[in-house]
Amino acid sequence: MPFINGQTWVVGGGGSFYGNYHHCNYYNNYYATDWNRPDNNDRGYLVVAVASGVVSSIDSPPCGTERYGCYVDIDHSQQFRTRYAQLEQVLVNQGSVINVGTVLGTVGNSGTDNYHLHLSFHHEEYVDHRYDYYSFCFNNNQNCSNGEPPSFPQGYRPSPMWTAYGNTLLVDGVAITSVNGWAIFLPLVTRN
Repeated sequence: MPFINGQTWVVGGGGSFYGNYHHCNYYNNYYATDWNRPDNNDRGYLVVAVASGVVSSIDSPPCGTERYGCYVDIDHSQQFRTRYAQLEQVLVNQGSVINVGTVLGTVGNSGTDNYHLHLSFHHEEYVDHRYDYYSFCFNNNQNCSNGEPPSFPQGYRPSPMWTAYGNTLLVDGVAITSVNGWAIFLPLVTRN
């Protein structure tokens, strides 16, 4: 989980989950989640890296008003990238090598009206004669569960993560408690 050991957060729920709102194929952001504390008192909590990698890009304060606000992108093994967005503070530098659990920044509301963490998952693919990072639902060329038409290439959703409840699948609206230092779900991901 992207939070310090022992904290409880709700994934999706009042925010967005896979395929809803702006987490959809249209925005190349299908496999993204919003995270809030059960009491919605989210501002200033530390955000940590879910897997080791290299900080490939940042937008640190003062951030633009684009939809991600202040963010940190981390490139991981096997061409995966995670984005931590809507941050209030960015506490790493571009090019930094980070480990799982490294503090990246703090939860904020940059680029949005409400405090939360936006965490998205992308994979580098070669499409239309160029490499880029994608987070699409292709669903065997059938409409996706949110009713959207399929987009190629099929993205990767995060596999089970370690929480206080053990190995837990991400489920929309469920509160889970973080455990750090266990096996990491990247690059252990599943296609769906």
